[in-house]
Amino acid sequence: MKRIFTHFIRTIFLLFFFVTSLYGQDYSASVIASNGPFSALTKDRDGNIYAIKATSGTTAAVVKYAKGTTTEQVIYNGLTRDAFTYPWGLAISSLGDIYVSKSFDDNISKVIKLTKATNYVASDFLTANNYYTGLAIDANDNLYTLQYNATSTKYEVVRYNQLATTSPTVLYTGINSQEGLTYPTGLVVSNNGEVHFTEPMSNDGTNTNKGGVTKITSGTTTLAISSEKYTTALTFDAQNNLFALEGNGSNSDYRIFKYTNGVGTGTALSVENDTKAKSSDFVYPWGIVTDNNTIYYLDGDNGIDGGKLMKLTRLNLPPTLETDDELPSFVESETGNPTPVVIDPSIRIVYDNAPTITSAKIKISDNLVTDEDMLSFIGNVTLYGNMSGIYDGTLGELELTSSSSTVQQWQAALRSVGYLNTSSNPTTDNRTVSFQLIGQDYQTNVITKILSVIATNNAPTITTSLTSVDNTDYSYVFATVNSNGISISDVDAGSNNVKISLSVNSLSKLTLSTVTGLTFTTGGGIDDSTIVAEGTIQAINTALNGLTYNLTSNYPSEDELVIVVNDLGNTGDGGAKEDTITLPISNTPAPRVIEVTSSNNDGTYGVGEVIQINVGFNQDVLVTGSPVLELETGDVKRNAIYKGVENNIVRFEYTVEVGDVSADLDYTSSNALSEGSITSTTNNVAADLLLPIPGEVGSLGYNKSIVINTSSTTVWENGTWSNGMPDFSKDAILREPYEGDILANKLTFETDIVVKTGTTYTIYGAVINNSNQVTFENEAYLVQIDDNTATNIGDITFKVNSKPIYKSDIMDWSSPVSNQNILALSPDTLPSTFSRFVEAQNNWVNNVTPTDVFNPMEAISFAAPNNFNTYGQGEARVFEAIFKGTPLNKVYAQILIKSNKGYNAVGNPYPSPIDLTKLMQLNNNTVSNVFTWSTNQANVNGKYVSGNWNSYNRNLGWNDPSVDNTLIGVGQGFIVKNELQVTPLFINNFVRAAVMPLVKESAVDDDKFWLTLESDTNTINSTLVGYKNGSTKELDADFDTEPFMADYGIFSVLDDKIMSIQGRGDVFDANDRFNLAVQLPSMGNYTIKLSKTSGLFASGQSVYLLDRETNSGVDLTKQDYNFVANEGNNQNRFEILFDDESLNTSDLTKFKDVIVYNERNSIVVKSNKEKLKTIKIYNLNGELIKNVTDINTLQKTINTNLNAQVLIVQIELVNGSKLSKKVLIKN
Repeated sequence: MKRIFTHFIRTIFLLFFFVTSLYGQDYSASVIASNGPFSALTKDRDGNIYAIKATSGTTAAVVKYAKGTTTEQVIYNGLTRDAFTYPWGLAISSLGDIYVSKSFDDNISKVIKLTKATNYVASDFLTANNYYTGLAIDANDNLYTLQYNATSTKYEVVRYNQLATTSPTVLYTGINSQEGLTYPTGLVVSNNGEVHFTEPMSNDGTNTNKGGVTKITSGTTTLAISSEKYTTALTFDAQNNLFALEGNGSNSDYRIFKYTNGVGTGTALSVENDTKAKSSDFVYPWGIVTDNNTIYYLDGDNGIDGGKLMKLTRLNLPPTLETDDELPSFVESETGNPTPVVIDPSIRIVYDNAPTITSAKIKISDNLVTDEDMLSFIGNVTLYGNMSGIYDGTLGELELTSSSSTVQQWQAALRSVGYLNTSSNPTTDNRTVSFQLIGQDYQTNVITKILSVIATNNAPTITTSLTSVDNTDYSYVFATVNSNGISISDVDAGSNNVKISLSVNSLSKLTLSTVTGLTFTTGGGIDDSTIVAEGTIQAINTALNGLTYNLTSNYPSEDELVIVVNDLGNTGDGGAKEDTITLPISNTPAPRVIEVTSSNNDGTYGVGEVIQINVGFNQDVLVTGSPVLELETGDVKRNAIYKGVENNIVRFEYTVEVGDVSADLDYTSSNALSEGSITSTTNNVAADLLLPIPGEVGSLGYNKSIVINTSSTTVWENGTWSNGMPDFSKDAILREPYEGDILANKLTFETDIVVKTGTTYTIYGAVINNSNQVTFENEAYLVQIDDNTATNIGDITFKVNSKPIYKSDIMDWSSPVSNQNILALSPDTLPSTFSRFVEAQNNWVNNVTPTDVFNPMEAISFAAPNNFNTYGQGEARVFEAIFKGTPLNKVYAQILIKSNKGYNAVGNPYPSPIDLTKLMQLNNNTVSNVFTWSTNQANVNGKYVSGNWNSYNRNLGWNDPSVDNTLIGVGQGFIVKNELQVTPLFINNFVRAAVMPLVKESAVDDDKFWLTLESDTNTINSTLVGYKNGSTKELDADFDTEPFMADYGIFSVLDDKIMSIQGRGDVFDANDRFNLAVQLPSMGNYTIKLSKTSGLFASGQSVYLLDRETNSGVDLTKQDYNFVANEGNNQNRFEILFDDESLNTSDLTKFKDVIVYNERNSIVVKSNKEKLKTIKIYNLNGELIKNVTDINTLQKTINTNLNAQVLIVQIELVNGSKLSKKVLIKN
């Protein structure tokens, strides 16, 4: 770059201030230094003023004026200048290092650094010869330069981040610097990082370029703050107000203008004396800085006195804040309700003339904790005028504002500002709180207060709803689920340990629900009278939730549970604190049976032998009268006779009689002990006579193996029984075929025999067939009683028939005999169709090999034989399964899992039906839902269009209204739904049956109804809805059953899930309503009908179906509902409700005025009220035949030209209502 001043016209500038008023105050001017000229001005963070001052015609120095006084100190004396170029840039870092842009005479240009730590020794900082002019450093020590770009021939603003010389950022480029212009020399950065610079101006008096102030907004975008002002220097004050030295270009007067917040229109400052200065040699007023309420600026050179450093001192200074040395403290509240502490009750506002105050800022400026700290102010018109306050928790700043409060009210408001800490475990670092007032044109000094925060140790708390315990059992559980839980809390314990002590009488014991996370100093948390442990709040509460209080045999009648929790000091002042509760416990448990056994040895006993039976209670008892114990001894149940009591043992005797039989002697049920009176000798409370379940732990059958056998033998031969009709007291031998049912102790076949359909053999013990051909035909059953000691011998054949089926129809089978080969059961079936159900995949998987045999309880699915007729190409055929092997008769178990949805395949292992209700009872109702394959509908083209899976719920029954019993047939596989992760499913002879009465759950029928979905060709499926004690409108597997593999059908909806069976509450609610979902295989005409009812619904209760799509509805007790729908899922279309007042009657009646009929091979649609909009006509295959739109009349005749058939007519009225009707076309 070459010099651009090639033409000079002497222009005289004078610095002139004319009088205006800001805040009603003026400035007075004074000279700090003269004998310039000066070319740059800045200040450090301590308020010292620095300038570049000419020391000769060719040299200049950096000089310092301490605190803005007249004392001048030369810092650096190695700068050059000439008549045209000067060192225009001067800036100081936070460390006090000085940066100078040297003049670029002889085309030399650089920025040097004067390092304070080395007494301002100079070093090169930037040496790129970019003709640097203005410099600025922001609060983050980023250096900004105005520098020339030789490529673009423009000046640009560049930022050197963190005073690094590498990787600078160009903020803006494109500042003119043509011949005849001054350089852009003014550069300043506001407190919030906004950059402003001065534009070049003409120095020849022309109006071509008149300079001004430009703000960089973003990227290459700028905003003109002023123009045509001949601006030479810029600065910001602490409030981000911009000050600029500006001339008018005609009379060359310069003034200082203030731009509030760096924008808007500038306002000229007022000065006490009209100070003017002239310039020559193109020496302008190159610098300006502010320090609090003082302004320093450089005056130009008038050619006589040289340039000057001027100081403008504000007259009538703004107010200041003062305070005393007292230090406030905040002490955490022990109650958890903190009270604010006044921060500065002695703060004072000092002023000459009463100022106008607009706002105040009180800020936690050091160690702010945003989620703890708060500043408080409560407005009061009397005390503080119309003042209001807003607290910004993110900044920790409280701002008070008022338009009219007096100085006295402002002072009172500042003295009322409080601090509070909302944490129960506050951070105790000292907080620094600052105060500052703001007026229209000023900000006061900032004063600070150091506030200490003192944490207090809060006491722990024990919480329970109990005041005492009335214990009527030997075990009492404290738990949240029982609404009697005990828990502890401590607001400032956090994750620190606390100590808990629990104690009861030495004859009572305590057991925690878990000992995880606890360290014990007394006891171990299991069966202790005293427990002392340490752990976190969470660990202790987990242990307390399920705390069990247990009584020993010699229990105390009155006891007390004492709980003490100690926080071990934890956090804050005050030392360790504790809480204690004492719960009185009254113990009145009833005696209960702990076991039933016999003093007889294990073995077989016959007629006349005596068996001693002992019923043991858990405490000593008194017997009045003669209790009896009913025994399971075959057809005739025998009573064991009471023989006396000794302490806690009640003794009985049983004498074996003729006909008695038992493979393992036990009592009949848990309620077999009755009559007489058994009470506690301690508190006279009646004993609980409930016995252990027969066969389970504690029962007679579990403790002893006593066999009762009084049988004899009878032989069927020559058409007669040799020893009378067989029964459970006789063994039976067949030496020739016998027609009719048989009841016997043991059965032996000594001849070939075919057991006819409808025949049942009920055998107590074993079935033996050594070498004869024995065949049970379809629906001939073998029922056995003893599944413990009876071992069957020999092969027997069992035939089981399916319903009529077609090729590709699926069946589910299990085997009633041992070692039945799976593939051999249906050799004409494709092997690829034999499958097992895999729960983890929730699907059937082909994994059967040629050597596989049925395991007991195993279910296998396979297709009908490949030589059966295909659906539509012949009649359906019955598949006859032939099983041959030893009949299964033991106790079996299958492990049920739930890794996916919990569906497990199970089979009936016996050659007789099993009863689902007994199966669920045997397994303690751990299984509530069962699914059976019905083969009601055929597989058509590889797809079932009906719901063949029937659902059974143990509380509500079958979803299929045609099923009237709870039997699972011989050889039948089925699906059970397991709700637990892993559980065994047991099956034994208890569940076997031959015939079953109609399903009836109780003496009074449950309130239930069944809805059935039909197409034009078949029934698709049914769904059951019931109201029964224990059910709710929440999902509950005991009452609600989701369908298994449901592709199509009708279902009730619960929580957006489809249900084949749903319980809706304890009792019927007439205001109840719920959605129905229909999943349809194709478009067509369908019917929803009420197919079965019981209870209230069989007594006339209406069931309304509302169709939201057609806005119509019917009472299903009076008529079926026909509708047309597309293929797929319609989950929100239908709703069931029971109160006709809940129905919108207009919805039900608006279509009565629309009729559709056939007339001479045409369809006529007539509406008596609303006009027709569109008509669509479909055939039963779902094909669109006609689509008539934009009708807008009350009647429309449509010619079909079709043969005789049924059509579906969909009608839309102009009001948006829709309906569908069927019509028959006649030729």
